[in-house]
Amino acid sequence: MKQVSFEALKLKTFLEYLERSPSIDNALILLRELDSMKNENFQFIQDVFLSRLLIMMDAADGLKKNEFKTALLKCMTIILKGSRIMKDLPYKTILCIVLKQIFDYPTNSYKKELPEELKIAVFKCFEAASTQLEFDVIEKFMVNENKILLGQCIFICKEAISKETYLKLRKSAIEALMALTQCHDKFDQNDCVLKEQISKILFIVLPQIATVLIKVCQEDCLRGPSLIQVALKCLGRFLCLILEDYDKKSLISVKNEDFLKLIQSGSDQEVAISPKVTKQNVEKLEKSKEWMATTSQNLSKIIINLKSLRGSEYVKIRHEFAVLSFNLLCKCQSNCKLFMRFLLENLILFTDDFDENIQKVCQDGLKELTAIIPNINKEISDLFSIHLATMPRIILTGLESEQYAGIALINSYLKIFSNIEGHLEGLFENPMMLEKFINIMISCSEIDAPKELIFHETAGALSDEFYKMKMPWKHFKNLKNESIAQKFSSVCKNIGSSRFSQVCVNYLLDNINSIEYLVFLNEILNCEKQKLSLSSDQLDSIMEEFLNETYWSFPTKAVSQVPKKAGREEWFEDHTPGLYESAIEVKLTDISLNDNNEEQQVILNLKTIKYNILCTCTILEMTGNIALKLESKFQKYILRCLHMILEKAGNSNFLIKSAGLYALQCISQAMGHTEISQLIDANSDYLLFNIHKLLRHDHENEAIIDMMSVVFKYSKASITAYVEDIVEMAANHIINAKFSQKTASYLKLFKLYVESVRQWSPEIEMEVDVDIETDWDEFYQRCLHILENGDDIDMQINNEHPEQATEEPKEDPEENEQQPETNEVEKTPQHIELTIKILTSSLPYFASSNPTEVIFAHEIFQNGFSVLHFYEKEFLPLVHQMWYPFTKQINGKDYVILQYSVRLLSTIAKYAKDFVYKRSTDNVIPVINKFLNSSFSHTNKKENLSYTQEFKLQKEVLEIYGQISVDLGIVEKEQDEIIDILMMYHNQHSNSQLKSSAKKSIDAIAKFDPFVIKYKLSFQ
Repeated sequence: MKQVSFEALKLKTFLEYLERSPSIDNALILLRELDSMKNENFQFIQDVFLSRLLIMMDAADGLKKNEFKTALLKCMTIILKGSRIMKDLPYKTILCIVLKQIFDYPTNSYKKELPEELKIAVFKCFEAASTQLEFDVIEKFMVNENKILLGQCIFICKEAISKETYLKLRKSAIEALMALTQCHDKFDQNDCVLKEQISKILFIVLPQIATVLIKVCQEDCLRGPSLIQVALKCLGRFLCLILEDYDKKSLISVKNEDFLKLIQSGSDQEVAISPKVTKQNVEKLEKSKEWMATTSQNLSKIIINLKSLRGSEYVKIRHEFAVLSFNLLCKCQSNCKLFMRFLLENLILFTDDFDENIQKVCQDGLKELTAIIPNINKEISDLFSIHLATMPRIILTGLESEQYAGIALINSYLKIFSNIEGHLEGLFENPMMLEKFINIMISCSEIDAPKELIFHETAGALSDEFYKMKMPWKHFKNLKNESIAQKFSSVCKNIGSSRFSQVCVNYLLDNINSIEYLVFLNEILNCEKQKLSLSSDQLDSIMEEFLNETYWSFPTKAVSQVPKKAGREEWFEDHTPGLYESAIEVKLTDISLNDNNEEQQVILNLKTIKYNILCTCTILEMTGNIALKLESKFQKYILRCLHMILEKAGNSNFLIKSAGLYALQCISQAMGHTEISQLIDANSDYLLFNIHKLLRHDHENEAIIDMMSVVFKYSKASITAYVEDIVEMAANHIINAKFSQKTASYLKLFKLYVESVRQWSPEIEMEVDVDIETDWDEFYQRCLHILENGDDIDMQINNEHPEQATEEPKEDPEENEQQPETNEVEKTPQHIELTIKILTSSLPYFASSNPTEVIFAHEIFQNGFSVLHFYEKEFLPLVHQMWYPFTKQINGKDYVILQYSVRLLSTIAKYAKDFVYKRSTDNVIPVINKFLNSSFSHTNKKENLSYTQEFKLQKEVLEIYGQISVDLGIVEKEQDEIIDILMMYHNQHSNSQLKSSAKKSIDAIAKFDPFVIKYKLSFQ
């Protein structure tokens, strides 16, 4: 007690000093002292301090009076928060004097030009005073004679909320409004008598408060979600305060028929009474039934605008919205009949919210309604039908929040119906209801994909990480963001887990006519295996339906050749004469001789191709999903579908390839394999059977190539035993003129196999160039030591190893004779023999007139040499045979082919430098030097060159030329010429990319021969 008295005395001293010398500094000193004691009980100093602080604030004047008043208001707020107001007179005095600071009494207007800090301090003081009232004080204050004063305070709060822009100020005004209307957290909401008394005083301001708070709730959540949360909280509590049925006509006492009438009543109900409220009749106006009816009608028109908050991403906003709906529905049903349906929809919606607190609020509300109203499920079904009627517009033109809420509401309805035995199936026995629901789901299922993905052709060198994007083909066209798409998927999974899924799947299979049906069916099948209500027999029927070849043969590329017609046909030659004989244009026109049976040619435009690509991806995804559900039972479909999936996984189109790999991964998982390679190895016999079957058809070349590309990529060397006869057949056919139209396909097959062999030989990739750095000073000292102490060192070695010093090495003639026999016994691996045959068969295509075939030949040899250099007897003869046609291509003018030639030269230099050194320096290096010298002026000081083939060739040659020189061991004159060219590009060329490439080659040579680079640099 002594300590309290001392603190009181200390504060009183500061207060007296402030009265004698009123200034901002002194006010701040008092504020700091109070703030340091804000956890103390200020009840003992409230009466003395508050009255004196109010007098000083009312009398404040001067240039900095606003800052002075702000400090005093903060002092008062701290005192009020630490004490209780025991009488109504101090409370009214506080309201009057504090209100005066921002309210102009003569004009009844809000002083908007005042500093924001002062206005915030006023609202904080309002809040502190109104939340610390004793219940007796509230009862005495809430009478008609105080309506004007309380109304003016509420008016100031409303003006600040609607006209200010500072979020903190607006939030403070809303919190002050809740405190003034006794809607704050500290008020006892169970004291219905006091609440009714307050509602009879404050009902008159309901329209203004509701209007301004609803406008705040409609603002952008990104600007201030906390402001919207507080506004929604204030709106819900104030509406419940005014509209609550205090005559005890609560939900418990309402009959079933009466409640259903409330639900069914619409906004077309009109009330003729519309009393005019003026300042003169405020004190006399009473809360009558007529006034409540009119207010309810007007409120129903604006409260619907809160619908946009249903899809808010902020949990606190949704929680306040759910509490608002619950309280109004359960406590104020007689005065909310015109928007009762809206409130019930909110409760249903939030029963499926991911936040547990929101779920609990709404589920408790529905349980209370269900316990009292047995037939409410029928009314919920009617609401579901009404909601379905609004969904088409929401899906096509609705906002993001509206879409999310609309789809989430469907999900909530389905969950509620699923918990009622047979209700969901009975609801959709009506064909019109079922068709309406399916059409809504179909419109949600429309998918699209960016054009750059749809028509993106992948390169063979792309890593697997590129294909791990999560279903890149599935971009929902009408759903505006990912959260909406996830909610739609949740709806489909709920369908899949209910018995209604059988009805839905049967409808889709019977009426399927577009990709949207496939997508919707696929989403249903995405349900977890344990929850999926479809039996394995039903999954089998779905799989049988989509194993039809029609679904796997959609054309996904523009066909350059006109497909042949089935009927009889002949060719007629048209001649268009010109001035010269060479100008004659010859056109071959295909004319069918069977007009009755003429088939219409289908023109593949980009739109059709895009549609077919997405259909193919969806079928592949569905196959993978069914495999995951059937698990080992899917084995019976592998023979029929695995080869088709492999073909799609090898497709050059990015989306189809991604979908094919996804399906392969799903099937591998279903079959108990950890990798795709295990699936391929386990089913090699099936694949071989289907590949041989396709080989009988000439038009299936691309399909075989796509399939083999995946087989080679995901298999081991053991697959050679299965594909050897296929590759050998291609090697035999490629030299036969009869199969010339298939040459490119065969070469591509060879390239794929040789690339796979390179992957199967990890030791190739493990070769690492080791940089040896020599410490020349240390080496020099060691040499001097040996020269000076040579005799001593020899004696030391002889003493340590006397046997080695005396014995001379003996040759073992038997061992020398047996060594060749051992080498002869070693057998070349099967995949190496096949690689040798491929290279031998591809050799003639170095001299082909078709650039594509020449490029394939270069790639085959580049990959093949990386493998065969371990087998020198087979490797060097092939290098010898390909050298002459290779040099012909080096001397050619096709820059694209030259790029591949330089890459091949780099591989040969690395593995056969001694064998080709002389040939390279005589036939190849001069040609490269000539190209670099002549092309220097073509690209120097020019822009936009990165797309030209000459520039690309320059960049690649400069980048690897130094390493080629090092690998070949070029020295003296040839090395000097190469360094001069590289220095020229590095020092004189204007393009930064070429300068950087030249620098890499110079660095490579510097590691090999640093002295020559230093020597060259000394002349720069």
